[in-house]
Amino acid sequence: MYQADLGRWFNIAPMSELYFAHSNYVYALNTPTNAVDPDGRLVIFINGQHTGDGSKGYLNAKSGENWKGSSDYWRTGKNSGFDIDVMYHLNDHNAIYRDGSVGGFANTSLYGNLPIFKSNLRRKTRIDAGYKRGMIDAEQIIASVSDSDGNIVESIKIISHSMGGAYAKGYAKAILEYAKKHNIKGLIIAFSADFAPFQSGDLTAVTGQNMGPTLQFSHSDDDVAGNKPIDGAEQMDTSDDENQGHSIFDFMDQVKKLPTGNYKVVNGKIVPINDKKKEYEN
Repeated sequence: MYQADLGRWFNIAPMSELYFAHSNYVYALNTPTNAVDPDGRLVIFINGQHTGDGSKGYLNAKSGENWKGSSDYWRTGKNSGFDIDVMYHLNDHNAIYRDGSVGGFANTSLYGNLPIFKSNLRRKTRIDAGYKRGMIDAEQIIASVSDSDGNIVESIKIISHSMGGAYAKGYAKAILEYAKKHNIKGLIIAFSADFAPFQSGDLTAVTGQNMGPTLQFSHSDDDVAGNKPIDGAEQMDTSDDENQGHSIFDFMDQVKKLPTGNYKVVNGKIVPINDKKKEYEN
C-alpha cells in the first residue's frame, strides 16, 4: 500500500523475513526498473471431475466462454467464476490450473476412477498422478516464485475441488520434496483449501515445516463426496451455506474465509502467524 503524496509504503513486504539485508518496506529490493512484484503469491487451482477439457481448469471461468464441467455450468465473464472470486479475495491473479480427475469422465475408467474399482486404488491413482505432475511442474513453479537471484519471493496457495483433493495432496508433497532435494530455501505453501473433497475420510493432510494448514470445506448434504474429515485438516464451518451440496457454487460464500497474507485459519477464524516457522512446524 503506497501513499503517493508522502512517497511512503505502509505495509511490509510479505516475504521480508527472507531478506534480512534489506528494509521490510522496500519495493522489489529497490530495483523497480528491473523487477515487478504486484502481489507476491501464486495460486494453484486443481479441478474435480469434468466433461470438458480439464487442462483449461474446472474452476476456470476467466476466459469468458461457456464451458461445462461436471453437472454445472460455470458463470462466465472475465470478472466472474469461483476462481476469479478466490483470486480477488487473495489479491492475487497469478494462477495455474491442473486436472485433478486425471482425464475427466472420458478417460475415467482407464485411470481407475469408476466405482467398480476399489476405493484405495481410486484415491491412490489421483494422489500418484498429482505427485508425478508436481514433480514435473516443480522447477517451473519455483522459478515463477523466485527473483532473478533465485530468492523465493512469493508464497503458494492450492485450491482444489472434489476429486482434486487427492490429487492436491500428491502435488503439494512433490513440490516440497523437490525444493528440499534441491536445497531451495524459503519455498512455502501457505495453505491448501479442499472444497467438497472426494473420499475425504481416506485422505491425510500434507504436513511439514514449509506447509501451512489444510482447510477442509465440506457440506452435510453432499451426496457425492460426503463430509468425513481429512486426517490432519482444519474443518471449516460451512453451516451458513444455504445449499449444502457438492457444487463449487455452493461454496461461493466460503471464499471470504480463505486466509490472506501471513495468516492461518483456526476454528473458522483468521489468525496472524507471528512465527511462521514455529506455526508450520506445529
